Amino acid sequence: MPDGCQGVGQSALGASALDRPSTRASAVVEFARESDVDLSAAGVDVVMSTGRTTLNLALSVDGFIATADGGVSWLEAIDDASDDPDALDSFRAFFDGVDCLVMGSRTYEKILDHAEWPYGQKPTYVTTSRALSPATDAVEFYDGDVAELVRDLERRYRHLWLVGGGELARTFLRQDLLDELWLTVVPTVLGSGIPLFDDSLERRDLTLQEAIPYASGTVELRYAVDAN
Repeated sequence: MPDGCQGVGQSALGASALDRPSTRASAVVEFARESDVDLSAAGVDVVMSTGRTTLNLALSVDGFIATADGGVSWLEAIDDASDDPDALDSFRAFFDGVDCLVMGSRTYEKILDHAEWPYGQKPTYVTTSRALSPATDAVEFYDGDVAELVRDLERRYRHLWLVGGGELARTFLRQDLLDELWLTVVPTVLGSGIPLFDDSLERRDLTLQEAIPYASGTVELRYAVDAN
């Protein structure tokens, strides 16, 4: 599995997440689309966020997503898909259900350092204030308010994948921009490195929707992010 495809999983929204207001709004809009109902004529504000955003990545047992120098060689435990076909199938299902990607600039550069661009022509937004070269025509760079970006993308796309990295993931969580966390725990203790979470975050409650063990020894934990 190429770098940047660290999280593996199948796109699914658990029953508890359907209780969230944003998900109920999505269901209304989706029903209207399928039924050819004019929501505007019915007095419903259709300029609403209808998509959902999932953080899907891998981390060590002790909560690090990379070594202190950004190294991810320890992820080789999940890189050999031939040893773990269920995990590969699960990631493919997740990826097929995603129609837009968001990532930080360091994650973007790490992917390009280690592999050809693995995401094809799926629209990808990289948050950065630096001048970078796009890997494909589908890659755009964004320097602005992250919450505004997500609100705009969730109106245009049904499922956003937050690929990484840690700083951007914490920003998303802090600003209540995440609907789901899909964390693949790798059976490795790093001891130190770049953490996914740190003490800059306040308490957030999560609802476990599924825990899936794979032959490689990894375990995928799927959580819904409870509303603040």
